[in-house]
Amino acid sequence: VFCIFLSYFASVCYHSTFLKERLRRTNRLHASPFFTHIPADILPLAVVKYPWNKTEDTPNFTGIPPHVSLLAEMQGMQEDLKMMKEDLNISFCEEMDGRGNGSEGYFNTKSLVDRIENMERLIV
Repeated sequence: VFCIFLSYFASVCYHSTFLKERLRRTNRLHASPFFTHIPADILPLAVVKYPWNKTEDTPNFTGIPPHVSLLAEMQGMQEDLKMMKEDLNISFCEEMDGRGNGSEGYFNTKSLVDRIENMERLIV
């Protein structure tokens, strides 16, 4: 509701001169303090911004709706997290194997399997 009010207030401020000239004096808007007591320092702030009046705060216009761009970024982050999880698991296992953590039988079996694979590569 507050966002709607801000948009409405900005629109009333922007069109205040037009509304004062065109609306009848008996119109309810003229009786509203909301319309009659707009601060003078607020009126110049209600302006229309065009894409060719770009500032550093203006978002880039891509033609893609902002929510679609955000969803695409979230999907990319989700895929990056999956890859990071897999890479972390692999690097953790390699580090643990390199330090010799685990049972001796496991490492003996692993070293035998590695030697057999190396011999197969040399033969083939």
